[in-house]
Amino acid sequence: TPGFLPFFGTSAAASHAAGIAALVLSVHPTYTPAQVRAAMTLSALDSMAPGIDRDSGYGIVMALQAVHYALAH
Repeated sequence: TPGFLPFFGTSAAASHAAGIAALVLSVHPTYTPAQVRAAMTLSALDSMAPGIDRDSGYGIVMALQAVHYALAH
């Protein structure tokens, strides 16, 4: 979209995270919000210092890995 380059940060990430949460719920519709969060955080790609950190949280939410986590648990 013109005028939105570069597009990153919370505005870009929140919609993607919501979509990934919807994918997790599509394969495991009985998951609670805490279980959806676990699927997303435990399968995230750590992108900075090991573990949770101030700048990147748990890292990059990975859709396929989050869905695989939900299918396995």
